[in-house]
Amino acid sequence: MAAIGGVIFTGVATYYSALVADDQLQQSRQDGEREEQEQAEVVSYWLSPSFSTEGQRLHVVNRSPDPVYSLQVLLLLEMRHPSGNTAVKAGFNTETADVAPCTEKIYNFSDLQFSPFPEVSGHTLTDVRVLWLTFTDRAGRKWVRGPGSLEPRQGALDYYARRLKHRAATTRPPEVKVVEACGLSG
Repeated sequence: MAAIGGVIFTGVATYYSALVADDQLQQSRQDGEREEQEQAEVVSYWLSPSFSTEGQRLHVVNRSPDPVYSLQVLLLLEMRHPSGNTAVKAGFNTETADVAPCTEKIYNFSDLQFSPFPEVSGHTLTDVRVLWLTFTDRAGRKWVRGPGSLEPRQGALDYYARRLKHRAATTRPPEVKVVEACGLSG
């Protein structure tokens, strides 16, 4: 009887041990995913409000203590022409494609030069929107940040970015500021 009781006790203890180990494994996975996203979560962008599109500026901020690399931005440009309006998507790759730790880069849209734009000659730029921003974190993982979203970068976005007909480049370097509140939450 004692042997049967010992076997049952051992079985129950092993079962609960396995449950605890499974919970610990799940917690470890969640911690790993959270750590993997930690740097990407503190990289952001926004457009400064402006009454004039000429004065509108793109702010890209890296609030982590490590640099981010290969910054790319996909813009949606609204253009006005006397014969009608059109929308054009343009990829924006900067010559300074990395963002240093604890840094904000500010790009003036008046300093962007778009090419080739033969089909929009005579158009006036009326609005600029950022569709997404992509970057590579300190561990070499690629990310895409869109309005209200952050995801690991997908191959489809790479393909789409390579097929853009229009590219933008800065005619002047961006303004660079040090971010005071910097560091990863933990």
